Amino acid sequence: IQSLERDYKYYYFIIRGENVNPIDAKRKLEAQYKRQNEYNSKNYERVSLMLPFGEREKVRSAASAENMSLNAYIIEAIREKMGNIE
Repeated sequence: IQSLERDYKYYYFIIRGENVNPIDAKRKLEAQYKRQNEYNSKNYERVSLMLPFGEREKVRSAASAENMSLNAYIIEAIREKMGNIE
C-alpha cells in the first residue's frame, strides 16, 4: 500500500465536501462496509428465493407500484399470508 500511497499522493477525491486521497477513501468505504455487514449479520437472517423465470420482474413491478422495495414487498406478503404472526 505504501507504493500506492506514493503513486496517488497528489490525487484527491471529494467525499462529502472534504478532500480525501484515494487510499483513505478506500479505507473509509471498507470500514463502512464492514460496519454494515456486522450490523446486518447481527440483526437479519438471509433467505434465498427462487422464482420461475420472469416472475421476479413482475414482483419487482408490483413492489415499485406501491413504492416499496422488493424485499419489503415480499416480507409484507409473507406476513399477510401468515396472519401477521410475529
